Amino acid sequence: MNIFQRIATKAIGFLTPSGDAVNKLNQAVYSFFSGFFYTLTTNKKTYVDEGYRKNLDVYSIVKLIASKSADAKFTGVKYDGNEQKDLPPTDYINKILKKPNPTERQQQFVEEAITWLMLTGDIYIYKLRYISGPNKGKVNQLYLLPSQYVQIIGGGWLEPVKGYKLIIGDQEVEFTTDDVTHIKYFNPNWDISGSQL
Repeated sequence: MNIFQRIATKAIGFLTPSGDAVNKLNQAVYSFFSGFFYTLTTNKKTYVDEGYRKNLDVYSIVKLIASKSADAKFTGVKYDGNEQKDLPPTDYINKILKKPNPTERQQQFVEEAITWLMLTGDIYIYKLRYISGPNKGKVNQLYLLPSQYVQIIGGGWLEPVKGYKLIIGDQEVEFTTDDVTHIKYFNPNWDISGSQL
């Protein structure tokens, strides 16, 4: 949003560009975070390194829950009004669910996702899309980002989450909100540093 849009928004009573009433909660909490990274109040890397990798009890419990969760079979469904219809195994969605990417089957993917969720409270699913051809723009593969290395990029009160940044060593890669699906545990610790996100 440029300076003229900001002035116009303030002048007409804090309305969004679409004319809807503003989300005052977002305005109160996220006003200062346009383009900034939310800081993490806890070190998620420590949870993985010290808790999961070095503590046999934590490892065993997380592994048991994640592997049992991965035994569940997922299938795509379509909703027509009030009726739910299972999609056939040959459907595009079911093919991706069965083999999300070239290195993982569904069971491995789900086990990894549940492990990230239990250790860090977050799952970040990167959706790789076709860049050309008849399927251009459709999701082709799914990958899990290592959640202890992902930061959320703030976009201010109109867009609390502008994107995501993966930082490993000196490598940094940014993702848009369309590229990543973020699944998280509820965090009641609301503050302007973005802990709730």
